[in-house]
Amino acid sequence: MWALHNINERNHMDYPRITTEDRSHAVNPLSHKKAKTVDSKVDAYRRENPDAFHTWTTKSGGCVIQFWGMRVYYGRCEECSTLVTRRRNISHKKEGPTNIGRWPKYCAGCNTRKHEAHNDAARARMRRLRAGGRQRPFEFSGKRS
Repeated sequence: MWALHNINERNHMDYPRITTEDRSHAVNPLSHKKAKTVDSKVDAYRRENPDAFHTWTTKSGGCVIQFWGMRVYYGRCEECSTLVTRRRNISHKKEGPTNIGRWPKYCAGCNTRKHEAHNDAARARMRRLRAGGRQRPFEFSGKRS
């Protein structure tokens, strides 16, 4: 056992190192530049099927088409029924889920109006709170529930 390793001056064990010359028949490491050129399964599929496309419908009734590493969504706005489109690049997604988020429900105009209405309501609530209209004195009835 002591022949396999030595104890150095800091009481750490030095184990014998296996050099690449010893294992060159079993291990053929790639250099850093060559490792980047190895295709993933996604890259190989996209290269072998350049014109492949997939379509599906969403829960909200829209349609998605995927081709050339892009997803394009077509749907109707829930407020005014105008066409809503969104394009997403998924070519950088090589492994794991490719869901990037929800598809839009509203067109740009309705979305802006909804955000403005939300912000106006928040301002009105703060204005009422600061004016003291919402604060009521605490009344203790003496009963425990």
